[in-house]
Amino acid sequence: MRTANACLINPRPRFNMATKKKSTKKRSTRKASKKRTTKKATKKKSTKKKSTKKAVKKKATKKATKKKSTKKKSTKKAAKKKATKKKSTKKKSTKKAAKKKSTKKAAKKKSTKKKSTKKATKKKSTKKKATKKAAKKKATKKKATKKAAKKKATKKAAKKKAAPKKAAKKKAAPKKAAKKAAPKKAAPKKAAKKPKKKSTPVLSERTVESYASNLKDWRGDVVSRLAALVADTAASATGSIKWAQPVFHTEHGPFAYIRAFTDHVNFGFWRGVQLDDPHSLLEGAGGKMRFVQIFRASDVKEEALSAFVSQAVSLNAKHGNPTR
Repeated sequence: MRTANACLINPRPRFNMATKKKSTKKRSTRKASKKRTTKKATKKKSTKKKSTKKAVKKKATKKATKKKSTKKKSTKKAAKKKATKKKSTKKKSTKKAAKKKSTKKAAKKKSTKKKSTKKATKKKSTKKKATKKAAKKKATKKKATKKAAKKKATKKAAKKKAAPKKAAKKKAAPKKAAKKAAPKKAAPKKAAKKPKKKSTPVLSERTVESYASNLKDWRGDVVSRLAALVADTAASATGSIKWAQPVFHTEHGPFAYIRAFTDHVNFGFWRGVQLDDPHSLLEGAGGKMRFVQIFRASDVKEEALSAFVSQAVSLNAKHGNPTR
């Protein structure tokens, strides 16, 4: 009994192998759980670091793309500016070229006008010289005739004094001399007719074709082209030489003319003021007539000129003869 009570009061723990195994398992499970938690935490940290790195990379890529887009935009703007500059420079160059061409044309016109005026002055001076020479020749002829008459008179007086008996016969001689002198007075009239023949136009120029054929340069081609243009546009029109130039007219009167100068050809219209001129080709001053100046064969603009011809014919049909 004593032994049993003693054991109940101070019982000794009994350690079994099963309890030890359980405790070790618990400890191992705890350690494993701690390891798992630490691994998970490390994984989370690593994932966070990776995500932060990716975000940083994305930001860097976005910045790079923005820089590239800004560079592209700046390059496009620069290219547009260069293109606009090139266009402006081209426009300026074309304007300058047009101005130079216009100035050259004006200078050519001025030079041609000066040349024509010089030629006209030369012709006038030559005509004056020719008239002076003709007047001198006439004066010398008159002086010679006067001297011859004086010599004849002196010879007759000497004969009268030497032979008074033959006075009756010698009186008849002055009549013959007078008769001979009469044709000499008519001689200056023949001399006066010769310059008239030179100043009158040649008989071959009585037609428009002959007028064009006598111009042996580009002017003849231009005259023939203009005449053909009039014939095509106005079938009822006829051409003839009036006022030393080709004139085209219908039953209602003249409406156009052609006149060739030394360096250009004029194609004129009696009712030029009333014509529609969108290209501003007509020139001249006055109340009615206008003309187109042609300095080379390439200046013939057939469409505009044919329109002028048709308008001139219709205006004459409405308003009648412009010369009346």
